[in-house]
Amino acid sequence: MKNDATVNQTDYETQLVEKDQQIQLQAKEIAALQQQLKWFQRQLFSRQSEKRLIDNPLQGVLAGLFPEPPPPMETPEIEVPAQKKVMPAHRKTAVYVLMNRKCLSRKSTSRYRN
Repeated sequence: MKNDATVNQTDYETQLVEKDQQIQLQAKEIAALQQQLKWFQRQLFSRQSEKRLIDNPLQGVLAGLFPEPPPPMETPEIEVPAQKKVMPAHRKTAVYVLMNRKCLSRKSTSRYRN
């Protein structure tokens, strides 16, 4: 019975040591991944992210893959006649009064309407 207790105790201690080693390994991996994430965030979201050119030697070149577009067609110039401005009737009265330099109220302008 004592022998079983000591065996269980040693198994328990070895499991604790393995667990501690695994926790340390995972902590190092988490720190490395956090550092990598910070670097990617600086590359993508920093103030100068648009100024940086990241050269990728594996990226292909698009030059020469597509044919050149045809030159733009010449469009003929068309003259459009100007439209005549039509003045509404209520404006004609105001213009008539202003041209004759008469200061008339709104009520008295009704007698000058066409």
